[in-house]
Amino acid sequence: MNVKIRKYVQWYILEMISFKNCIIVCIVLSIMSFGSLYANHISSIPDAVLYSFLGYGNGSDSISTMELIKTLVVNGIPVYIIASFLSEENRSRNLYVTMRIKSRFMWFWAMQIAIFLFLTVYTGFYVCLQIVFSILLGGGMEATVMKEVYIIGGTEMQQLFMEAAAAILLRWMELVLWQMLLICFYSRWKESASAFFAVFVLNLLNYVTLPTWYPIGISSIQRFRFDFGLSFGAVKAGGVLMICYLICFFYMKLIGIKRIFI
Repeated sequence: MNVKIRKYVQWYILEMISFKNCIIVCIVLSIMSFGSLYANHISSIPDAVLYSFLGYGNGSDSISTMELIKTLVVNGIPVYIIASFLSEENRSRNLYVTMRIKSRFMWFWAMQIAIFLFLTVYTGFYVCLQIVFSILLGGGMEATVMKEVYIIGGTEMQQLFMEAAAAILLRWMELVLWQMLLICFYSRWKESASAFFAVFVLNLLNYVTLPTWYPIGISSIQRFRFDFGLSFGAVKAGGVLMICYLICFFYMKLIGIKRIFI
C-alpha cells in the first residue's frame, strides 16, 4: 500500500473508531444481543451465532417486524457512523488536503480501505458478543433451537460452522454494499443525513414482495437459504452483492467522485 494512502487510511479509521463511537457501539450492540438471546431462550454458541444472523424474509407475509428492526439497528450503526464521518470529512477537507492526495480516486480508495477494515472489526465484534452472551447464559456447543432448520447434510458441527461462516461473510458483504450506496447517494445530494435515510428506505422496501435478487437484506439466513435454495444459496447471494457493489464502485469512479469534489 502506498505510504500516503496508508496515512489517510489510518486517519480515517481513527475518526470512525473514536471513543464516542466505540461507546455507542458497545452499549447498543450489547443491549440488542443480550436482549434478543435472552428473550428467545437462545443459549448455545451455535444457536446464538445463527440466530443473530437469521434476519427476515421477503414480503409482508414472511417478514418479522422485530427481526427487521433488529437488523436495521445492527446494520445501521456502522452506516450511521460512516455517514457522520462523511459529513465531518467534508467540513475538514480543504484544497491543500486534496492536492496532497493528488488523485480523487486515491482519496476514494483510501476511504474504501478504511471502511472495509472498520466493518471487519465491527462484524467480528458483533459475533464475539453473541459468543460471550451465550456463554453467560449457560450455553455450550450443542445446537438445539436451530438444529432442525439448518442441518442439511454432513456432520452437525461441520454444517453449523459452514452456515455461520456464510452468514457472517454475507453480512459483512452487505454492510460493504450499504456503505457504497450511502456514498453514491451522498455524491448526488451532498447531504449525509439524506443519504442515510435513502439507505433506510431501501430496507423498508422488503415489506413489498420483491425479486429474490433484491440485494438489501439478502444476507439474512431466511433470504439466502430459502430464496436461493439450500445448496448454493450463500454463493448466489454473495454474487448478487458483489455485482451490486461493482456497479456502485464504477459509478463512483466515473461520476460520483467528481460530484463530491464539485
